[in-house]
Amino acid sequence: MKPDGYDQHLTSLKSTRFLIKAIVNDMDLNTPLRILFYVSLFMFVFCFWLRLYLHYFGQWLYLNVVAKAPYLTFEPNAVIVWVQYERDWLTFGHECGVVISGVLINMVVFAMFVFFIWVFQCVRVKVPGVGSRFVVLFGVNTLLDPLLILLVDLCYARWRDGDAFKLYWNSMRTEQHGVYGVLTTVMIYGWAFLLTSFLLYYFILYVFMNGQIIDIFRRLHGDEEKFYVPNDHQVSQAEMLFAVDKSLRYRGKGGELRRLLVVEYEAAGDVSKKVQHFIIYTVEVQDGVIEEDERGERRVVVKGERVVKQVYRQFV
Repeated sequence: MKPDGYDQHLTSLKSTRFLIKAIVNDMDLNTPLRILFYVSLFMFVFCFWLRLYLHYFGQWLYLNVVAKAPYLTFEPNAVIVWVQYERDWLTFGHECGVVISGVLINMVVFAMFVFFIWVFQCVRVKVPGVGSRFVVLFGVNTLLDPLLILLVDLCYARWRDGDAFKLYWNSMRTEQHGVYGVLTTVMIYGWAFLLTSFLLYYFILYVFMNGQIIDIFRRLHGDEEKFYVPNDHQVSQAEMLFAVDKSLRYRGKGGELRRLLVVEYEAAGDVSKKVQHFIIYTVEVQDGVIEEDERGERRVVVKGERVVKQVYRQFV
């Protein structure tokens, strides 16, 4: 017996693996000899720097507008931006705002990219593939933003000024222990990771490449019942009349004929509702004996003036 939620969990795993494979194949990340691989690599590096500068710009903007921090400087470099300010003047809440603002501005920009492409898709405007790939790569950089900032801070030995250590030292200065600051930092980064993951997952599955991924996924992993179309065998009345006329004029090489049988049914308790059943079948002549061949039978059900179902189709 399967546990509760097993099917949903299995579907999530399938979709996650499918998304990873689809993105890798779409960007040719597994074929370094193709030009699209280098285009994707260039866009990833560009998104890396864009994320970096947006991160520290968000912190500078918060310190300048909200916190009103004194002695504020902004010095961008190749892989790091030095945002210097008087840290002893800031409270724990202001320091939390500094940590949040760097991650938040990237999330907001990523959400704006997703929203714009989603709007284009809703108004039936086809977005170029390079635009969708750029948004995905920027989303991946946004997802990894806290980790990338931490790695850069460790490389530059920013034990006191790094984003991951700011709340610890502020908590040590105000409350004489840094556990509260560490837990707050983990909570901030955890929520940022979850929200960005959800947004990136939604974009790749439903919006990326004009919905191509979700269409392929449903075709590959959908249940058989979901592909059922109720009126898949429906034909027009003109097509039915054409088939009837053609069958009445049909003559086979061996003298075969086609006959039309019309059966009319009345709905139980309602004489006004009638259903007509048209049956076309082949009649063969062998040694002077007429034989009816039911293998070539075609049945059409008509309700009123509308053909609602075609059971077998061969003679058109």
